[in-house]
Amino acid sequence: MKSKTLLILTGHTKGLGHAILDQFLSLESVQVVALSRSSLDLDLPNVTEFPLDLSDLNALEANLTKFFPKEESFDRYILINNAGWIGEVKQVGKLNPKGIQRVMNLNLLAPMILTDAFV
Repeated sequence: MKSKTLLILTGHTKGLGHAILDQFLSLESVQVVALSRSSLDLDLPNVTEFPLDLSDLNALEANLTKFFPKEESFDRYILINNAGWIGEVKQVGKLNPKGIQRVMNLNLLAPMILTDAFV
């Protein structure tokens, strides 16, 4: 019996995240749950995309249970928290508090929430 793996990957539409996704697409034994603000509109049986802004913690928490397929069991689970954003680059004293919060949500709190749900 083949082992089955669930991969949860954030930030899969560009850059490193897209390259990571490409590496797993050819593996039939891997079910991919991909989270990003935008979608690649993939029509593949082993990929489920969730367009979601991970800096919106309320939306993240409301959707957490959707990321873990209940009808399947897996031998391995992999979480790759790849999504990230540096935010606006400005001098201290000229930063936008909402922008700071968005960066912290995306780069720190969302990975913590996903990791906690994953464990």
